[in-house]
Amino acid sequence: MRRKARRRRRRRMRRRRRRRRMRRSRMRRKRRRRRMRRKRRRRRLNWRLEKRRRMRSRWQQRKMMRIMKRWRRKRRRRLRKRRRRISMMRRRGEDNEEWENEEEEEKNEEEA
Repeated sequence: MRRKARRRRRRRMRRRRRRRRMRRSRMRRKRRRRRMRRKRRRRRLNWRLEKRRRMRSRWQQRKMMRIMKRWRRKRRRRLRKRRRRISMMRRRGEDNEEWENEEEEEKNEEEA
């Protein structure tokens, strides 16, 4: 009887140890995931630069630059037009909610 009881106790001890190890590995896994997320976020911020770097030839790079410039120019022109319209409306004294909303949209677009 006594021997059997001892054996059982030993088995229980082993199980406990194993559980502790599991916990530690889980913590490590969580940390690693967090690090990966941070890395991914950084990558997401730099995707445009990376794209430019990845371009194989100078010609392709130039093409990409041209496209980017055109896109920026269009966006600026649109924003300028909208601002001009808003300022005209202000001068007339039309306190509309419309241009206030448009201003907020502008800010959001500029930040993005």
